[in-house]
Amino acid sequence: MALTVTVSQLNMYVKSVLTSDPNLKGVTVRGEISNYTRNARSGHAYFTLKDSSAAVKCVMFSSACSKVCIREKKYYLFILKIDVTGSVALYERDGAYQLYAEKMTPVGIGAAYLAFLQLKEKLEKTGLFAPEYKKPLPRFPRTIGLITSKTGAAVKDFLSISKARFPSAEIIVYPATVQGDRCRDSVIGGIGYFEHRGVDVICIARGGGSYEDLACFNDEALAYAIFQAKTPVVSAIGHEIDFTVPDFVADVRASTPSNAAELICPSS
Repeated sequence: MALTVTVSQLNMYVKSVLTSDPNLKGVTVRGEISNYTRNARSGHAYFTLKDSSAAVKCVMFSSACSKVCIREKKYYLFILKIDVTGSVALYERDGAYQLYAEKMTPVGIGAAYLAFLQLKEKLEKTGLFAPEYKKPLPRFPRTIGLITSKTGAAVKDFLSISKARFPSAEIIVYPATVQGDRCRDSVIGGIGYFEHRGVDVICIARGGGSYEDLACFNDEALAYAIFQAKTPVVSAIGHEIDFTVPDFVADVRASTPSNAAELICPSS
């Protein structure tokens, strides 16, 4: 007759099996970091380590975080390929196994960031970033085309600051998808819409996020859409430390959506 156990008993047993395996103690796993967060109260770090076909949840307790030699900036972490050393165990409450990290060592550039560098180099060689192609922003824009998500801080910040500085300007919001697989086509559609409509300036805006969240903007077709636009384009994607391909090909790069509103709208 098969043994019947509770969920708690099952998880406890699986945890004991994992923690007693010597191969899962002091193991070093190589991959790229995703979804990194640091709990403000506990100081613990939570992230996913992934490769091209699999992922594992990881936790690094505050005591270990304080010893990590890597600068704790999300952007820096996301561009790297990293060796994470620790032990594997089960988190009993959720029944999920995790790698409890004790050490992080950078070993190279991550695949996503390497692809960004390669695309940036390719477009730079074709002249898309050349200063002689940069169009000046209108001094007093009558109509501003804003390509951004219809929800979130970016649209609120841009509208608040631009209306306070230059209330006579008409701001037309094109609700775009600014994350994931649909981002490129959505933003390109916004550029085409405003080109046809005939606004004075176009702004592509997105609030902060992880390097992964912003990586959808690193696209060759989007770069050419910005470059070929007859209307001046301002790139305002992420925070000041974030850089994407549109930042280099646009006529003006703003450090944040709020900064974009300041650059586009004169103070009346």
